[in-house]
Amino acid sequence: MFAERPFKRYRLLSRFWLVLFGLGLASCTAATGDIKTAVPRATEPPALTEPALTLLTPTSTATLDTSPTEELPAATHTAVPTSTATKVITTPTLINIKVPLETENLPAYGWFSEDSQVVYFAYPEAGVAFSYAIATQQLISNTLSQKADDQIIAQITADLPANARVWEISPRYQNVLYTVPISQPVRLERGAFSVPLDNELWLYKDGVNTPLGAVDSCFLINLYQALWSPSETLATLNAFSATACAWENWLIDLETSSVAPIDETWEEGHSGFYVAAILPNRQLLLTAYLKREPSAVLDLQSQELTVFSNRGNEIARYNDAPVFLDFTFWYSRYEAEVLYSPLDQTDWQLIDTIEGSVRAKYISPDQKQVLLFSGSSDYYGLSDNQKTSGVWLLMFP
Repeated sequence: MFAERPFKRYRLLSRFWLVLFGLGLASCTAATGDIKTAVPRATEPPALTEPALTLLTPTSTATLDTSPTEELPAATHTAVPTSTATKVITTPTLINIKVPLETENLPAYGWFSEDSQVVYFAYPEAGVAFSYAIATQQLISNTLSQKADDQIIAQITADLPANARVWEISPRYQNVLYTVPISQPVRLERGAFSVPLDNELWLYKDGVNTPLGAVDSCFLINLYQALWSPSETLATLNAFSATACAWENWLIDLETSSVAPIDETWEEGHSGFYVAAILPNRQLLLTAYLKREPSAVLDLQSQELTVFSNRGNEIARYNDAPVFLDFTFWYSRYEAEVLYSPLDQTDWQLIDTIEGSVRAKYISPDQKQVLLFSGSSDYYGLSDNQKTSGVWLLMFP
């Protein structure tokens, strides 16, 4: 059975909504008790010694996909009336973008323009995408031209092997990942278990089929939760499973046409780690499972690893200084706290709270804006009785 995206039916509202801004900056109080994080088992650790390695470099030259105006018919866009005054940001600001679309689901994906001044998010099943100009606060709706997954699969079936199985279509529909069974699997010993690499992963793009490498069933189960870079040239996979996996962390690199494990790149993450974010300039943010262990940045080009004394789920730039972001979910309140901390400190400051848990995040090329989708912790949609759209924009000066 082909992979399906978790969308529900939509009904169109009879009127548009105004964009609602909310400013919030409060001091963060150390939290204990029933705190759980949006990313599995991520909690705040004590300080560790940081090796003398190269810190993050500025990311203004990061390559991203161009504006989606080439994909979205310009004749069908509708401007939502908003203020034309330029918004000057002096402190971290979190706003909820009001979406003129009645839906119980969150957007499928989001991205930024190359200059980081426009943010886009899309609802493919409803055939609608929105653009939001950050400076003028103007929201514009567009008819989305992309087809549903099953339509794309039907279109390319003749170009795939007879025994191929499609597992993943990248968020902007540029890449299709499928597998072909391996007749003689390679077996890896993992403790008391023997794990077979029994499928070969392939890429289909622009009519060309490219082999990427061998994977196991644990990889395929988690492929639906693959994390893609905005340019869709990189994807990472955290292979969580109740059974033994060949590897726990994978990197899909479409520039080198390869899929490979990255489990052994960080020896200090003794408890294991997950890839929390794909940063600009081909860098990965790795975060350990246990709170006593920190986060690290892996530079894929130099293979250099920078370990920090703090931990986080994303890295942004605040007044041109890099800071960690963390999204702490409270089950008792069903809210997520949005916090930030300098890389060399362990104290956290609260920016604001949002309804539900953070389900997705997209960083801008200049790392000064983050698009967040928040909602139910159980499925990719709004939580019960959620009053907000679930679309948030976090902005740093």
